[in-house]
Amino acid sequence: MRVALINLVVIFTLAGCANQATLTVHTQPAGGFVTEPATGFTFGIAPSAGYYNLKSMTPNANGCYIVNGLQAQWSSGAVTTLDSVSMCLGPTANYSITINRDPNHSGLDKDLQFAAQLQLIQAQQQQAGAASTAAAAAFFGGVGGSTTCRTTPIGNSVYTNCN
Repeated sequence: MRVALINLVVIFTLAGCANQATLTVHTQPAGGFVTEPATGFTFGIAPSAGYYNLKSMTPNANGCYIVNGLQAQWSSGAVTTLDSVSMCLGPTANYSITINRDPNHSGLDKDLQFAAQLQLIQAQQQQAGAASTAAAAAFFGGVGGSTTCRTTPIGNSVYTNCN
């Protein structure tokens, strides 16, 4: 009975996800604080994601769903606003958008420094996750020996390799 209940919960959870579109918002440089001003919804520090029930909306003549605009603000105070976002791949697709900072706004060096700090934090989190996985594997006897991880930031990405 307990297994049946868990399976039922999983099915309803997955069915709920099938009715949503995911919008992942990135900023350039990374670290912009993203909101949807019309609704007050906060995406948070980019990259981050929001979910939309597009099936409750009517697509326009081109088959696109138009959702509220987004705003990104960086630590320097620079702000970029998008009036609206078009989602044209269907009501349950995964969408990704990048909001670019106005390069003419002062304080770009501050925003780039914040982006670099975010990359460092992400690298540390990945290292901690790899160490945790290695510890669990060693504890449960899944992997013998030691694991060494090396994290390298390249551009806007951070890569972790473990041996």
